[in-house]
Amino acid sequence: MTQTRREFLGLTKSNEKFISNISPYANKKLPKFGARSALDLTKVSTNLTRAEATHIMRRLMIAPNKSDIDFAIGKDISTVVDFMLNPLAAAMNPAPPVRFYTPELDKRTNLSAIPPVPSRDVAYGATWVGKPRLLPDPLTPNDFNDSINPILNARRVSFKNWWVGNLLNQDRSILEKMLLFWHNHFAIEDDIVQDPDFLWQHFSMLRANALGNFKDLVRLVTLDPLMLYYLNNRLNVKGAPDENYARELQELFTLGRGSGYTEDDVKAMANVLTGHSINYTTFTYEFKPNSHETGDKQFSSFYNSTKIIGKTLMGGASELDELFTMIFAKDDIVSRFIVRKIYRFFVYYTIDQFTEDNVIIPLANIFKSNWDIKPVLKKLFESAHFMDMISQSCNIKNPVDMVVSPFRMFNADFSAVPSIEQKYNIWNSIRNQMVVLQMEPGNPPNVAGWQAYYQEPQFYEIWINSDTYPKRMAMIDTFIAGNFRNTGISLKPDFLAWVDANISDPADPNVLISELTSLILGLDISAATKSTYKTSYLLTGQATDSYWTNAWNAWKSAPTVPANVTAAYDNRLKPLIIQLLKLEEFQLS
Repeated sequence: MTQTRREFLGLTKSNEKFISNISPYANKKLPKFGARSALDLTKVSTNLTRAEATHIMRRLMIAPNKSDIDFAIGKDISTVVDFMLNPLAAAMNPAPPVRFYTPELDKRTNLSAIPPVPSRDVAYGATWVGKPRLLPDPLTPNDFNDSINPILNARRVSFKNWWVGNLLNQDRSILEKMLLFWHNHFAIEDDIVQDPDFLWQHFSMLRANALGNFKDLVRLVTLDPLMLYYLNNRLNVKGAPDENYARELQELFTLGRGSGYTEDDVKAMANVLTGHSINYTTFTYEFKPNSHETGDKQFSSFYNSTKIIGKTLMGGASELDELFTMIFAKDDIVSRFIVRKIYRFFVYYTIDQFTEDNVIIPLANIFKSNWDIKPVLKKLFESAHFMDMISQSCNIKNPVDMVVSPFRMFNADFSAVPSIEQKYNIWNSIRNQMVVLQMEPGNPPNVAGWQAYYQEPQFYEIWINSDTYPKRMAMIDTFIAGNFRNTGISLKPDFLAWVDANISDPADPNVLISELTSLILGLDISAATKSTYKTSYLLTGQATDSYWTNAWNAWKSAPTVPANVTAAYDNRLKPLIIQLLKLEEFQLS
């Protein structure tokens, strides 16, 4: 069944038939309970326990590893939060993506041309960022289309694979998580834009401003070439206004649906936005005064009947400042809308009345004072409400977190991959797993972002259904087998070495079970379950701990002997880790 975007965003509980891939067991209505948490924004005063450290690092990072969690244990919460909210310069400005593809894709579609066509792309291993998209003849205007011009497509793939590499190798900060948040909020589809340089510019802008000022960020997004292309404002001209961006600026980016603006407001705002377009020589933003509607723009009583006086020539560009002043004057609406999205992304999808009154509104009041993002996050993450036990391990992992988790947890070493091509292709294989699980970075399903962050009442339940759950299990099998590979390079994890380095006393099966379950699951499990796992896996059904201790010590003394590897790993440790990674608890964050 096809539907318009307006129909899609208008889904209600009564027309759930439009929602795809929702489990038949998903909630049809929100659970009924009293206040989800009776705790408010009062700052946590005690140092972080292991469980609390695990919780905060898992929510502020995409798949933290043991060293990330160890960093937070025993520290004052302000120390941890301040560190996480201040990324290092290297994280803010990562090295750009490069040409990883060794085949001469830039020889158009005829790769066997004789004599060969001279290379039009940058050198292998060099970045394509800031380099010419298209070079002289024989290229044609149609080569802007990546289905015809393989250079553009290869660079676009390079960017997305590079992004996955950043997720896998992220620094200890909130930056990558915030980038994903803003990507979901200001959603774009790279399959529609299909321009690698626009992608690079857009996400570099989001990265640079992820923890800055929201009002400034909205302006930057509005004038960003990728957004100008994606939501058609490049086509918004006097006499034929395109309302697409004007509508989404209000509905999705600042105010929220049903906030009170009218259809006439959408039309008036579209006229304000006329002329803001793209220079296709420089591939940058350009205001085109001849395309700008110079008449007055009258807004409804929702905007206090504001009239933006039309201006001519380059003066028309300044109407944008008046527009943002008008929007952000609705400060209660804007601040609460954005804070609710932050809350649902970082804490929990249900916002009851207690949370609205004691968390959302106080945070919104902080936010609207100057629209800085960081003070809002700091207040939330340091709060008793955020650290409440009820907020821990209560969300289903999104597919990006799910796919990245085992690699970061077990310290996958990509530095050992011998070539750039192989490294980027392995990242591509990992990205494909995200695609399979329905969350490809750079390519949300529509302008509203991923359903799990807005589709009531299911929210995060949308991530798991009869289609995706078996694929999540298959992804774990692929990881265990080391089949994220290309050109013969395998990333098969060395669990024995990892256990030796990360468990305090791996020869003791009780210590191993306790610490391993905590690291993999992020929460404690019952003593009875631990005992069952110890007996079934580490002791292979025997009664005494020595059966594991002897196997471990034998491997430790002679780790290259195949029989020792088989006894310690194949017969014991590997089945245990597979079991833990496939538990329902591993699906939670």
